[in-house]
Amino acid sequence: MNNIHRLEARTSRFAVGDAATDHAFLVERSPAPISEILVPDAVIQGKNDRASWKASRARSSSRLKADGKQVDYLMFENEGHDVLKFENRVTCYNAITDFFIQQLATCRGHSKRGK
Repeated sequence: MNNIHRLEARTSRFAVGDAATDHAFLVERSPAPISEILVPDAVIQGKNDRASWKASRARSSSRLKADGKQVDYLMFENEGHDVLKFENRVTCYNAITDFFIQQLATCRGHSKRGK
């Protein structure tokens, strides 16, 4: 493990908790299991994100889709934990806006943008 990985691990233990010593605390505060997610989900991440592994997010998205739930999945090949590149930000924010427009229109009984 190089110095950067050691620093990230220490920072994660400090900010979130240690999986070995704080297990009960972390489980109690963990997000709901996938089976309890009832609303549409939008997953946006960078391929190089060390905080949220691509394989884990892809598995979660696939499981939700297999359960018949709507999932919009957007992965940026050249980003990490944050979306920093301008063109990716434009794509990201457009995707977020479209997701909310679609969800709000569905809630209101409309299907067209702008109604």
